[in-house]
Amino acid sequence: MSHRRGQAEIIGGVIVIATLLLALAAVYFTLIGTQTIVVDVYSKRTNFESERSTEKLSVIYDHSTGVCKVVNTGAVDIHIARVWINEHDFCDSPCLSISENIPVGENLKIPRNIAPSYIVTTRGNVFSIKAECERQAAIYVYGAPPYPSENIIATNRLTYEEACIVVNITGVIGTDFGLLYNNGTWLYHKC
Repeated sequence: MSHRRGQAEIIGGVIVIATLLLALAAVYFTLIGTQTIVVDVYSKRTNFESERSTEKLSVIYDHSTGVCKVVNTGAVDIHIARVWINEHDFCDSPCLSISENIPVGENLKIPRNIAPSYIVTTRGNVFSIKAECERQAAIYVYGAPPYPSENIIATNRLTYEEACIVVNITGVIGTDFGLLYNNGTWLYHKC
C-alpha cells in the first residue's frame, strides 16, 4: 500500500511541476509580448512626435493678386484634418475647396477674403492662417532709391524679431533687393 502511495505522490509531484512550468511559461511569454507591444507603441509615439515637431506652414500674402499662399515649409507632408472658418465654426477637410494634403514645398493659394482662421493637421498642430495673412496684407514698405538702410522711411505692423522682405524695384539695375528686419531696425540686405 505504501508503494502505491509513493507512486501517487510522485505522479502528483510531476503534475504540480508540469502545471507550474506551464504557468511560468505563460507568464513569461505574456511579459515578452507586453514588452514588445510597449516598445512598438513607444517607437510609434516617438516617430509621431518627431514628425509633429517638423510640421510647419508659412503664410505669404501676395499683394499683387490678393491671395494668401500657405506653404508647407516643414520636412513632412501635411494632412489637413479640420479647417476653422472663423472662431466658432469649423468643417472637417475637405472644406472651402482646400486640398486635404500639402506636400513638402507645395502651397495652397487661398483668396484673402475666404482664408480660414486656422488649419488643424492630423498630427494635432494648429496654424493661424487668416491673422497672419491680414498682418502681412497690412505691411507697407516705403523707400527712396538707391535704397540704403538710412533711406527706408516706414513700415507698419511687423511683429517678428527677424523678417526678410524681397523688394522688386522698377528701373533699378540688380536683383534680389531685400529688407531685413533685425533688432527693431530695417536694413538693406540681400535675402
